[in-house]
Amino acid sequence: MFDKTGTRRYAAKDRAEILAEHLEEQFTPHTPSDTPEAASHHVQVERQVEEFLMAPVPPLPRDYFVSPAETGKLISRLPKRKAPGPDGIPTAAIRQLPRQAIVAMTRLFNGILRTGHFPKNWKMGRVIAIPKAGKDPQLATSQRPITLLSHIAKLFERIALRRLFRHLTPRQEQFGFCSGHSTTLQLARVLHHIAVEHNRGRRTVAVFLDIEKAFDRVWHPGLVFKLLNTQIPPALVRTVASFLEGRSFFVAVEDATSDPRPIRAGVPQGNCLSPCLYGVYTDDIPTHAGQLQDWEEDVVLALYADDSAYFASSRRADLAAVKIQRVLDLLPE
Repeated sequence: MFDKTGTRRYAAKDRAEILAEHLEEQFTPHTPSDTPEAASHHVQVERQVEEFLMAPVPPLPRDYFVSPAETGKLISRLPKRKAPGPDGIPTAAIRQLPRQAIVAMTRLFNGILRTGHFPKNWKMGRVIAIPKAGKDPQLATSQRPITLLSHIAKLFERIALRRLFRHLTPRQEQFGFCSGHSTTLQLARVLHHIAVEHNRGRRTVAVFLDIEKAFDRVWHPGLVFKLLNTQIPPALVRTVASFLEGRSFFVAVEDATSDPRPIRAGVPQGNCLSPCLYGVYTDDIPTHAGQLQDWEEDVVLALYADDSAYFASSRRADLAAVKIQRVLDLLPE
């Protein structure tokens, strides 16, 4: 594998460090825009989040806490064959736990909800790399990272996700991570729209957007700030903030591992909370709603996870393109 200087490294430890260095850069937030408005907004968001994390918050209502029955039910649904995380505990071992251990685990989960503190040991991920098909395996950018996390931590994340879903309703255009939705349904929706407009003698213009490293670059204070503007109880938001803060990872190559590296941005790969959190983070992607004249029609937005597409129709393709351009101008805000 080649390092940054172009020197080829053969030792497993060196290859692990090359991959770790590459991923550390990837898990870094984007540099804030240097415009005065953006810089001011950035500072304001970070200040509000810091003040929230420093202030006392009301305790969670009793119905947010976990029962041993709920913990046991989630344990029974664990997949039987799944690689263990850094703690080395496989799902098969968790599925064999006696009731006394399940009760103790439930007390631990309730302690996290009560204090808003996510354990530091659960924030470490073990990363293994799989070469991408058709890419040069000697380049760090050609490796697909797979993060292995503690299965006990994942159990708690499923519990937290259930409580977040009480207050979160994904926007109707989002077909990713939604029960009863699929890529096929989103494709059918888009094709139906284009066919209907074509039958009306109208042209449709589309723009497809792909956000590079979308999950890896999520700005943590910005995400917490958006969670504070929902109906989620502040105590649960604090737990999510602790879940995001201070995460780290190491890369394993053969029998060697890299030094631990910090994760400064992004939602963690390989768990069930991340898709939900990413959905909250991007839920305000705009259309023209609220900015239309009486005679205008809104653009059509199609979302699937971090992929998005805008469609606009008109008698003339250039008029549809103008509508698309207007919504693209709203995106930076």
